[in-house]
Amino acid sequence: HVAKSAPDGYTLLMGSISLANNITLYSKLPYDALRDLTAVVHVTNTPFLLCVHPSIPVRNVKELIGFARARPGQVQYGTAGNGSGAHLFAELFRSMAGIELQAIPYKGAAPALNALIGGQLAFVFDNVVGVVPLHRAGKIRCLAASSANRSRIAPEIPTMQEAGVPGYVADAWFGLFAPAGTPAAAIERLNAEVNRALNAPEIRGRFETLACEPTGGSAPAFAAYFKAEVEKWGKVIRAAGVRLE
Repeated sequence: HVAKSAPDGYTLLMGSISLANNITLYSKLPYDALRDLTAVVHVTNTPFLLCVHPSIPVRNVKELIGFARARPGQVQYGTAGNGSGAHLFAELFRSMAGIELQAIPYKGAAPALNALIGGQLAFVFDNVVGVVPLHRAGKIRCLAASSANRSRIAPEIPTMQEAGVPGYVADAWFGLFAPAGTPAAAIERLNAEVNRALNAPEIRGRFETLACEPTGGSAPAFAAYFKAEVEKWGKVIRAAGVRLE
């Protein structure tokens, strides 16, 4: 709808990481996100946490890698469905760690997390907000955050890079897009107003309670980020052989 709307600055899309992933996941789409949309502003990033069931005898990511190497193709992880963020974050981990894993797709993040709690899976990647209470209650064990920096609501949990996977960074993100051809003045005004909102203490505070890191920045910076995400996850998707139709 947005891609085909008038580029007058009044119709916007709150896009997410799926906007970047879908370019490679689907062979046919009714739009070209890189051609038909204009990046306006990066709104937030949200880390996922790598979580294991307490029965798995590992206390950190390096031990999980060793556990998987000793059982090639036997370690099962849950996803919110093929091509979901949880799936692709785990595939990035698999490829960077050089291990063989078995993906088990569920119809959403909640069923996958329930399966982990029930001991049916070895691990999942899931949103930090949903898993930290379970981690602190001892129902699961969170080993690392997917983001470049530690989560504000779980600063005790190291990042994947700190935990032994150099270069690993994966965030669920949100950002505003407008139809291609939207006047530069409208993009600049929208960008400035969103940045102003993101810097307001009450807005930042609310995002941070949701484990969302307010991002902001210029429209060109977000456009470059979006293009890099398309390329990054395209490589992961092609290597994993994931397709959706």
